[in-house]
Amino acid sequence: MKLETIIDFLIFFFTFVPMRSMLVISIVATILVSCATETENGGFSLEKKNDTLYNLVLETDSSRDVWELRFPVYRFCTGDMDGDSIVDAVVGVEKTTRFDPVVRRRVFMFRNIGGKVRPLWMGSRLGQPVVDFRVVQVDGETRLRSVEEEKNGKFLVAEYRWSSFGVKFIRYICRDFEFDNSMEILNDK
Repeated sequence: MKLETIIDFLIFFFTFVPMRSMLVISIVATILVSCATETENGGFSLEKKNDTLYNLVLETDSSRDVWELRFPVYRFCTGDMDGDSIVDAVVGVEKTTRFDPVVRRRVFMFRNIGGKVRPLWMGSRLGQPVVDFRVVQVDGETRLRSVEEEKNGKFLVAEYRWSSFGVKFIRYICRDFEFDNSMEILNDK
């Protein structure tokens, strides 16, 4: 449910319902906002237990499933990354991998399969070392937009889309930019 629909609903009731019914209206509004939030994030949330332990939580009407992340998390986003019309969770973690023993920022994607959190992609890297990312909509398609550090110490902003197993590079938005400029572009929806 879209936030605009909820607001229209509340305006209608606050305009036409007597004041003695305001308590009922506020309860209904709380429920509607909760539903809107769950719809937007697909039921996914992130719980911080301590600096190096997080839980990725998936809550549905009838279940609650938890995927433990035993490393620092720097970013949490949601979006339909694989195009199946079900919201996925995209989590930025800081860890080593089997093929890269250096602690770096990684991008992990998780799916909702029957109310259970399941890995979609546990990426060891994108094109360059990841600094940060967002999930964005471009021309009706969900994409991963990242800031990555180039070998010369400057930064680039790139976009990726899901491609059967992993993400596929689409385009550079900019290259050889200063950090602050790259972050501005990343945050520009």
